[in-house]
Amino acid sequence: METVTKSYNTWHQFVTDSDQTNRLNPHRYSSRNYRYGWYGTDTWEEAMYLAKSGWPEGLRRIRQQVKIIERFISPRTPRLELSPSVMGPGMLDFERYTQGRPDQLLTWSEREDTHGYSTRTVPIVFNCAASCGVSTETLFHRGAAVCALIDILEHSRIRVDLTLADKFRDRNVGIFTVRVKKAEEVLDMDRIAFALCNAATPRRLMFSIAEQNLPDLSQTYGRPDTYTEDGAINLHSASLYIRKEQDMVPWLIEQLKEFGIEVDD
Repeated sequence: METVTKSYNTWHQFVTDSDQTNRLNPHRYSSRNYRYGWYGTDTWEEAMYLAKSGWPEGLRRIRQQVKIIERFISPRTPRLELSPSVMGPGMLDFERYTQGRPDQLLTWSEREDTHGYSTRTVPIVFNCAASCGVSTETLFHRGAAVCALIDILEHSRIRVDLTLADKFRDRNVGIFTVRVKKAEEVLDMDRIAFALCNAATPRRLMFSIAEQNLPDLSQTYGRPDTYTEDGAINLHSASLYIRKEQDMVPWLIEQLKEFGIEVDD
């Protein structure tokens, strides 16, 4: 049995690669137009659109179902900075101009104010794989609780480094990982909501990566396994600790205690 691994350092590269066709496997379940209740989207094209643009509807559902998020999230005033740009309107930077650099204009841009952030970084590894009998709603609830955890930690000035993982055993073992958010990156919850909560991530995008990299896939596409990293919060694929909406908040409150964040629900 061979182990095939592939890692992506950005979400963009993962999405781009998943949209490629291949001849390695005769069947291609990832792009089937099948029932929404299993794939998360009706079509491959819909999955690609949400993967690239984010899933605001999913994020709204998360915040409706996990009300305690509202206690931690408040609008932030962005910081204005002058930065080099190739397009105006802006002020000419004479030094850059004389050097012949294309970014010779100085324009005002909004930057996140990182003052007051903790030096602590929390790595999270989210295993997205699940057995075929697991419903899209169960996958949503599980991902929503983790999204809420990330949202609250970041708004509590604790940086999160998020890795999406899919490990499964078929005729060969596949281990695929995606760096969805680096610690220093600004939080993009629309994108994270799709990555963690929509069944299209494991059942379309990850399927496609498997189809392109694992020879001789079985008809069942294997069984879920768990990828872990030392020092990270490892969320196992086989551990469906959250099956329904009522499970989300108790799990979240328990996790937040580890960071000294008390919630009186």
